[in-house]
Amino acid sequence: PAAPRPTQRATAAASPRQVECVSGVMVREAVPPLAWPAMDGFRIEARVPRDLPAAELDAAVALQRELDLERAPDEPLVPAEVYRTRLTHTGSDAARQAWVAFDAAGGLAGIAALELPLTSNEHLAFSWVGVRPDARRRGLGRALVARAVAAAKDGGRTVLMTFIDDRLPGGLAFATALGLEVGSEMHTHEVVLARVDR
Repeated sequence: PAAPRPTQRATAAASPRQVECVSGVMVREAVPPLAWPAMDGFRIEARVPRDLPAAELDAAVALQRELDLERAPDEPLVPAEVYRTRLTHTGSDAARQAWVAFDAAGGLAGIAALELPLTSNEHLAFSWVGVRPDARRRGLGRALVARAVAAAKDGGRTVLMTFIDDRLPGGLAFATALGLEVGSEMHTHEVVLARVDR
């Protein structure tokens, strides 16, 4: 069996104006609330996930694949249709929002998705943020997270959850820079079935 891979959870005391953020590593937002930082050379636009234009959806699929390969280069490629479904599927039990970020040349530089459960756990919001490697450390990730936090608050949510994989140490550093604190770790265990003795 492969060694377990830790995922961490971060927490902090929440006030009525705070949102608990959970990060791949799980986390609560620190005080003060995240502000929308100024960004040089990027623009961010809101989207309804199921209505993403074809070109943007293709670019988002490519970005997710690039990030997955960065996280786990030895794992099999996920089919493009799986990414498309993940990005656009909306059931009746949740509302979804998205933000897409473009660089000066019009290329997709980052994306954020937010899901708000509607039938249970209505204090929760779930978010995922990804930024193209060459667009990092320029305020874009922080700006995307700030939009997800603001939308979660507008939706009356008190807890925003996301996850950070330990194979991408920059993710934990990013969460820490936002003022998020580690609260717990989760482990994923894997086994190659062909190696299991029957």
